[in-house]
Amino acid sequence: MHGFVGDLEVYSTQHNKKSSAPTNIKIYESHVGISSPDYQVATYDYFREKVLPRIKKQGYNAIQLMAIMEHAYYASFGYQVTSFFAPSSRYGTPDQLKRLIDEAQSQGIYVLLDIIHSHACKNIDDGLNRFDGTNSHYFHDVSRGEHHIGGEGWLNFTGNEFGHPEWLDFPRAGNNSSYHYARRHLVEDELLRYKFLNNFDRAMNTLEEKYPQCLFVFNFHPTKSFPDYKIGVHEDVHLFSWNQHYPINQSLQID
Repeated sequence: MHGFVGDLEVYSTQHNKKSSAPTNIKIYESHVGISSPDYQVATYDYFREKVLPRIKKQGYNAIQLMAIMEHAYYASFGYQVTSFFAPSSRYGTPDQLKRLIDEAQSQGIYVLLDIIHSHACKNIDDGLNRFDGTNSHYFHDVSRGEHHIGGEGWLNFTGNEFGHPEWLDFPRAGNNSSYHYARRHLVEDELLRYKFLNNFDRAMNTLEEKYPQCLFVFNFHPTKSFPDYKIGVHEDVHLFSWNQHYPINQSLQID
């Protein structure tokens, strides 16, 4: 076992501060592997050093880490689980994940791990399929137990600075193992327009933090407006409305 267990880094908690579940939770749904603009799989350390500060600045108080359970097929987005009790090693070691969580909690960011209980890799060699010689030891047999994974799909992460407006497509045989759509666009790029939605996203979080009783109503329909749309609120709620066809912010206090 020398060179494997004996050489693993042992991480001890550095921060005593533990974040409790916020009452006004604002979740930044994220994927460690695609958090970098580079054409590669990002790491737990990269996310801790480069992405956590962005999340804090955006006004989020919780993160949900996707595809955290070990999965051999990267393009499955973590749904073809090969080990239910191990964090994905492609992003780094378990202790590096612990350091990420520790740092997030020290900043008052609540950490949620996206756990997939009902999906597993169907491979016989590295998955749970036919563990007892059948297809129904842990899951339903035939079509009821199948979950087919497409190669690409629309994905708009909550609070991910709207960095994937086209689609999300992991490296696979069908795209020549390309990382082009499995990475994160930076809002600092002045040639791109992501910065505007990024600023809008941060402004909403900041306003909600200042006025936690606010109810936000947005109309993002590309061609249609909805005048005189009635919204029921409590008496102590402030109502902020925004219509992209008539972009005037309105503040209304219900007496």
